[in-house]
Amino acid sequence: MKSEVYTETEVSSDDSTFEMPRSANDVIAEALRQKARPPLFDAFWQGGEVALLFGEAGGGKSVLATQIAEALARGKPIDGFVMAKRRHKVLYVDLNLSAVQFQRRYTPENENGGKPSPYRFAERFHRGCPKFDEDLVSWVTRAVRLCGYEVVVIDDLSAVMRTDDGTFDSLRIMREMKRLSQRTGVSILVLADSMPNRRGLEATEADLRRSRILCSVADSVFGLSCLNNGLVKLIQFRTQTAKIVWDSKNAVECTIFQQENGFLGMYFDPRFQPKLDGDLCHKINFAAVFRSNGFSYNQIAHVMGISKSQAFRLVRRWTPSIQEEVERLESLKPKAQPEPEKEFASDNGVIDITPEDSYFEDAPDKTDLPWYQRIDPTQVPFAAGLGRRSIYDLESETDEYGNRLFVESRSENDNRRAVWYTVCKRSGHVRRHHRTMYGTQNETISNNHWLPRRE
Repeated sequence: MKSEVYTETEVSSDDSTFEMPRSANDVIAEALRQKARPPLFDAFWQGGEVALLFGEAGGGKSVLATQIAEALARGKPIDGFVMAKRRHKVLYVDLNLSAVQFQRRYTPENENGGKPSPYRFAERFHRGCPKFDEDLVSWVTRAVRLCGYEVVVIDDLSAVMRTDDGTFDSLRIMREMKRLSQRTGVSILVLADSMPNRRGLEATEADLRRSRILCSVADSVFGLSCLNNGLVKLIQFRTQTAKIVWDSKNAVECTIFQQENGFLGMYFDPRFQPKLDGDLCHKINFAAVFRSNGFSYNQIAHVMGISKSQAFRLVRRWTPSIQEEVERLESLKPKAQPEPEKEFASDNGVIDITPEDSYFEDAPDKTDLPWYQRIDPTQVPFAAGLGRRSIYDLESETDEYGNRLFVESRSENDNRRAVWYTVCKRSGHVRRHHRTMYGTQNETISNNHWLPRRE
């Protein structure tokens, strides 16, 4: 069929603003002239793109999104991930937490008493949300245009859904965010809730149900998968420009962990941990072991020869990777051969066996050793019987709901669990369960895997 040709009188006034398509080679040439933008969050999220992060409620989406936004605003990449090192102006659209809830989330518990200090975010990290009756898309568009935000995080789409399914509302927002990104170059991360994973399998895009159509609009898709054993995996599903690196076979394992400065973020598996200083690791682990066995910061400071505040900061810096590094360094040390005891004959013929040095007096042949090799914790008067106890050292089993249990003792009559421990999937706190004749008593004992000191 022949194409129609219009005369000049038939061309409407709107056609004067029509932008003629260009050849594919011209488009590629212009793209090559543009400066390359580093990834915002490794292969998960590229600059100038709209990314979708999904996961079940309470799985840590907001924690991870805030950690990414803070790293971009501060210009300091998360350890182990390829990220932009330039500081970005970030807008975090928080549709879930109030100002008080946000403050409490990023304020640590002060064990020494007194008023704790909340975490101080980067100056380029801004947080806000539209009014109750204001359209989200219009508000974000105005904020980007007036304030010049380079990165926008929307947490999350479930807050703007007007129906139980909410696919129509969320799809409209995703499409408008895509247009905004293409028009202004702003990078946008959108969070969405998925259905709870009750089968113990890894999360997939199918967990979004009808909202799976959002994945076709986004430039990249990744999600958090919460398994029944308490493990959380970060999995990459789709990408337009990069390649899929962190798929289900190479997923990033992570847990929620609060740092000593109050920042709540994800602790990633050893592949993403920075190289640790051996001497500092020994100091941190030494202080954490003492604290986990019930000793005060004053006692720890006295043994280590530091101030009480320094002891407190060392304990707060403990992470599982610290202990792993200490154990690795200990395994590399050559085993010392026992030295023969020296005998000294006395005047009355009685043999006297005297050690050449002690743990608290530097001997000439040990002056070059670090302090943690010259002090034996078991010789400290108030540390008699010191021993690290972890829930992972106990007998492990799974209950009828698929939850992992750590059994400390059993009943002699029927071999039923008498005392056991569980780990809260959301907070990471360890709970102690004690079966009595009146029922089961439950209590939270710590926020890490160390158990209280044996009485």
